[in-house]
Parts: sequence; C-alpha cells; structure tokens
Amino acid sequence: MGPIDVLLIEDKDYFKDTFSSDFGDNLTMKFLKVKNLCIGLCIGASCAWVYGQSAATSAATLGLALPSGVNPQKVNEFLATLRPTTNLQTLEKGNNLKLGFSGIVESGLTRVSMSSTLPRTDAMWLLSLSAQPEGGGPLFGTVTLEPAAHPDVSMVVKLYKTQHLLLLVRSAGKYYGVHRQIKVGEAAGSGATP
Repeated sequence: MGPIDVLLIEDKDYFKDTFSSDFGDNLTMKFLKVKNLCIGLCIGASCAWVYGQSAATSAATLGLALPSGVNPQKVNEFLATLRPTTNLQTLEKGNNLKLGFSGIVESGLTRVSMSSTLPRTDAMWLLSLSAQPEGGGPLFGTVTLEPAAHPDVSMVVKLYKTQHLLLLVRSAGKYYGVHRQIKVGEAAGSGATP
C-alpha cells in the first residue's frame, strides 16, 4: 500500500488486520502518526508544486526584454490580428526557439533559419522590430505547419540595414518569442576603390 492508500483508510480494525505484523502493539497511535505523516507529505508536495507552477508561470510571462531604440507599435498592431490575439508584453520567452543567420550579412538577400523544439508548434512568423523602408510592415514571412512537421525552416529575406528580428511561434495555443540583432554590412567589392 502506498501513502495515498493509507490516507484513505479510516477503519482502524482494517488497519489493525492489515498491518498487525508491521506495527505490533499500540496500533491506534502508530496509525495516527502514519496518517499525519502522509497528510503532511501530501500538503508539502502540493505547496511545492503550486509554488513551482506560479514561479514558472510568472517567470515565463514577463514578456520579451526589448532592446533600446525599438518601436514595437507596428509589431503589436500585427500581433493583434492573430487569433488568439497577443502582444509583445504577453509573449512568453522562447528558450526553445532558435533564430539563426551567419555573422554580419551583406545588404540584400539573406537566409534566416528558424526552429522550435516546443511540442505542437503549428505556426512561425518572422518579424522586424525595426522601422522598415517606405513605411513597410514588420512581417517578413509566415510558415504554417502540420502537426507531424518538424518546425525547422529557413527563409530568404531582403535586408538593407542592421535591425532586430523577432521569431514568433505558436505552440499549443500560446505564443513564444525570441529576438536577435542581425548586422548588415556592405556587399563585398561595393566599397570605394583607392
């Protein structure tokens, strides 16, 4: 019998018959000690679990710490169009997300890789947190995934200046995000000649 079974035993005679070889005399006192110990362990475990859940939830829902100089207005406008809606302040930190590119990239077309190890990832968005030329929107691309798909994709985007990119992922109905700065330099051979 496990500790939960002992908690459910209220009949002292059943307890006496079942555990007489284990406890010998003074069964009532030992029954109460075992019952109180089990209750104490269950309450302690429950409190630890609740504390762990609330700490994990509060730590995860702090939102993304955005770099200075970023204006999130257009990104928040886009995020409000998603179902369910979200915004940058309610995104959970994407510790299981990866946004990759090679060092300093040349101005023009650039390959950006995106991956998620979160279970049930069904959509990924690549957005810019920086202002776009000619008042363009923040969205670079969207990837919709089937449940059996492995969320590891890449896309080619056109970049002309250094900016902050945001990878947004929807997993099990929740949104997660991670951002990185991508530095854009001049294309090789386009500099001034001596």
